[in-house]
Amino acid sequence: MTLSNQRSANFAKGGANQAEASCITCKNCAIGKSTALRCMDRLETTDAGTIRVCGHALHDSDGLDLRALRKDVGIVFQSYNLFPHMTALQNITLAPRSVKGVKPAQAREQAMQALAHVGLADKADAYPVTRR
Repeated sequence: MTLSNQRSANFAKGGANQAEASCITCKNCAIGKSTALRCMDRLETTDAGTIRVCGHALHDSDGLDLRALRKDVGIVFQSYNLFPHMTALQNITLAPRSVKGVKPAQAREQAMQALAHVGLADKADAYPVTRR
């Protein structure tokens, strides 16, 4: 994917069960990673080119079903905006249970796998740190 001025980003795919995770890696810090993510969630629009995510053509503003897109795509930015009264595990399982109707046990299993994948399984029962 070309983000700007011939700079490109590599998208690495990985996943387990029905959930799939991807990450963007770039050599240049100012390549527009956040802008690309914002375009993927349709928080910003593209000027040219195409972006396809989970089978959704994001450049097709007339034919794009935003509700369906947001059921398939979740993006976490640098400020996580976690619910402070819920544990990490509760925060992670909320969307799959509420939006997709995933059973609590399955959502917990997927969340624990995701936490283990990023080395945070021991933080499942921790509450977010609140800053004042």
